[in-house]
Amino acid sequence: QLIYDKFYKKLKIDKDQIRNDINLNKFTSNSYLLGEIVYSANETSEAEKIYKKIKQSILDDGFENTAALYSSSQSSKNGGNLGWINESSINKKILENISNLKIGEYTSPILIPGGFLIINIKDKKKIEKEIDLDKELAIRIRSLQNQQLNQFSNIFFNKIKKDISINEK
Repeated sequence: QLIYDKFYKKLKIDKDQIRNDINLNKFTSNSYLLGEIVYSANETSEAEKIYKKIKQSILDDGFENTAALYSSSQSSKNGGNLGWINESSINKKILENISNLKIGEYTSPILIPGGFLIINIKDKKKIEKEIDLDKELAIRIRSLQNQQLNQFSNIFFNKIKKDISINEK
């Protein structure tokens, strides 16, 4: 609620653009079965070292085990599994990184607020369905709002984390 109240006015949603993206009669899209590893680093050199360890761990132990070891996200508890996600619900920057990947491949680290993200494509499928324009518009607007609020939340949390020092005496 704090993040919503603090940053709601800064949300940027282009409803006309979203409406143009939605087909009126048939809706064909890709759906991805995704896994993620989220990690943070203070410096570029540290980020590269961590990424090398993660790459080696993926080769040795597989993506799920590596996610359980290295990921700082909630999904690490279940091997980084995010489940099936429709491409319309995926951030454009992330979608650009995963759209050309084959099943079993993973992205290079993607810079996100609060760290780095590695996405693994476990499976993909095409979905064709009839849609309700208003309902789909509402879903996409809510998804974009949540993405932007999550980014603001991470930035706000990291700012607070840097400003706070705990003095144990």
